[in-house]
Formats: sequence, structure tokens, C-alpha cells
Amino acid sequence: MSAIITPIFICLYVISINEGGLIDSRFAGMLPGLIFWLVFFFCIGIFIINKNKEKNSSKKKTSVSMFLLSGYVMELAGLMMLLYGTNSNFKNWLINTAMETFNYQHVATSLYSDKEIREIINKDKAEETTDYELVTFDELDFNKERYANKYEEEILKKDYEGQLHKIIKIKGNTKYGNYKYEGYLAVIYDPSKVSLAPSKGAGLHPGSYGQTIDTIGRETNALVAINAGGWYDPLWISNGGIPHGIVISNGEFKSEYTRAVDGGGIIGFDDKDRLVLKYMSKEEAIASGIRDCVDFGPFLVVNGQNRYEGRSGGWAYAPRTGIGQRKDGIVLFLVIDGRQAHSVGVDVNDMADIFMQYGAYNAANLDGGTSSAMYADGEITNIPHSGYGRLVRQLPNAWIATE
Repeated sequence: MSAIITPIFICLYVISINEGGLIDSRFAGMLPGLIFWLVFFFCIGIFIINKNKEKNSSKKKTSVSMFLLSGYVMELAGLMMLLYGTNSNFKNWLINTAMETFNYQHVATSLYSDKEIREIINKDKAEETTDYELVTFDELDFNKERYANKYEEEILKKDYEGQLHKIIKIKGNTKYGNYKYEGYLAVIYDPSKVSLAPSKGAGLHPGSYGQTIDTIGRETNALVAINAGGWYDPLWISNGGIPHGIVISNGEFKSEYTRAVDGGGIIGFDDKDRLVLKYMSKEEAIASGIRDCVDFGPFLVVNGQNRYEGRSGGWAYAPRTGIGQRKDGIVLFLVIDGRQAHSVGVDVNDMADIFMQYGAYNAANLDGGTSSAMYADGEITNIPHSGYGRLVRQLPNAWIATE
């Protein structure tokens, strides 16, 4: 057992040095001592076994067994503290990471109760609600001589008269770990052109199926499309057929299946083209004039405030997708590649930072992982990846921008 667990603890020690906040400082301080004793027990155990392998003294065998047993108890105690400690950041990270996409939720559900999972995810549920009145749809000057910063210039400087959207290449390094990431930001100048496009075969019936992002984009004549909500996948076939949570498209209620992620809620646009982020029921959403929405999260920026400022998001680096809106009404579609040499991916902390840089007043995380994909100007712009190779996944719905 020492031979198996010692490398795990060594890896955790390396993580504790390089990843801010992932391993509790209390547990991180104990790791060097645990590693020392694990190696000590391992070496002494091998020595005693070899020395006494030809002797049949039952008393000596008992002492050796008790010695090794005490080492195993120490190892298991360390693992239990890591996995089930009351304030374990590692536990928070494991649950949030496993629950972020639907292929790995069993990792969390096999280790923790539904109550524990719900409590941890609910820590990221926004208490605030978006103040829609502050989205002003100002008359914009696209021919400024001076901009506040490079991000404002990238957003507001149009390439030609009448431009409806633009694609900005995103490059950077993660806040924690300093790993490279790359992706794309789509700028949609008219929020009334943004809507939710459900896949043709999506629903709650047997045989429901999703469509790939490029198929949705072509069939809707979209200028830009990104993946939106998650889906229920009981048979592990990843066909995107049964969307999770509340889905409304063009003012029409489409479906309501078990909410997938409690750390968020409704992500959608109301009848005044304002991005709404709020935890609400189907009836509340319809009464609020929501014309298009999915149900996901967590919320990243609420009323101009970065909800992850100064703290680790607790989510792993992965491909991610998000949607945001500036106070002037401009809509932002963000997709970041992950699990690849050119881009490790980002966590929700990094996503929030990117949205803040580009002036988002409200922004939210959408389904990520292999689902993260952007279609623009007739082709898939990013590199959707499963971790094993390029894979364009079927989706239950997508956010689109049309002419």
C-alpha cells in the first residue's frame, strides 16, 4: 500500500507548491511528514520481511504485521482527511471538477453524498441578481482616436462599416500555475440577434439526439454559434439528446429536466435583449419575460463584480465556454481550448478575469469539457478535444448570433 499511496502524496505535495489554494495549508504542511513516514514504513517493512522471510517465529510475524498495519492506518488517515476533511479544498475541487461536465459526475457521486455535493456546489450560487436597468445600450463610437485600453480597442474598433460581429483570438496564462491557454472571443454588436437554437432531435422522448455545433450553425444560418447547456447521458453515448434544466427558445418553453448544476441558474436574454443571470423556476422565468435561456453556471460576473476576485474557483483547468454582456449591450461569446499542448484550458477564475478585461457587466459559465466549441463564418474555429483527440460533440442546444 505504501508503494501505491506514496507517489500520490508526492504528487499532492507538488500540487500544493504550484497551485494556489487547491490543497489546504494545514494538510499541505503535513504532506512532507506523511511522505517521510510512508517511505520509512515502506523501506523498514521490506527490510524486516526480507530479514525474516526464512524464519517462522509467529511472535516476529505478529510484530511485523502490527508495524506494517500502523503504517497503513497512517496512510488511510491521510487519505480520509484529504477526501472528507471538513474544510478540504481538495474535496471542493474534486466535486466541482467532476460535476462540471456530465461524463465524470460518477467520480463525485461515488465518494460523496448528494447533500455534500449540493452544499459545495451551492457555495458558488450567486446571491445577487443582475440589475438589468444598468444595461443601457449606449450609442457607441466605433471610430475613437483613443481607447481606454487594448481590450476596449479590440471590442469597439470595427474592421469595416456595418460589421455585425468580430472574432478576437485570446491568448494568456492561467492565474494559478501560469499555464498557457488559447481560445476565441466573439463580439456580437446587436444583442437582439442572439438567441438559443435547440437541436432538432433534442427532447425528453426516447431516441432524443443532439447536433454538432457546425450542423446547428449551418441550419440556422448563424454568423456565430457556441455550445450552451448540458444534457442527461444515462447510457454514456454522448449524443446530447436530453437537455438538463429549463430550456426556453424564442419565448417558447421547450423542456425542463433535472437541473444539472446548482451553482448558477437561468442564463438567458429577456424581451429587452438583456442578459439575465438568476436562479428561478420555469414560471418565474416566463413571468420575467425570458425569451431564450438554458440552466447552468456558475455565474462569473454579476453587476460588474468579479465573483471570483481574490479566491480560487476550485475548478480544474479544462476547455470552457461562457457568455457575457457589456453595459453597452454588446454580447460576448467565449470559448477556450483545453487538454492540448497549445492550451491547457482555464478554470472559472480565469474565465471571470477574461470577461472582466473585455468589460462584461454580467457573465456566466456554460457547459465545458469536450462540448466547448465555436462555429464562426462557416467553420469551427477552435479545436474541441476529449483529452484523447479532436472530437466534435453532439449538443442539445447552442447560443447563436444571426444577421
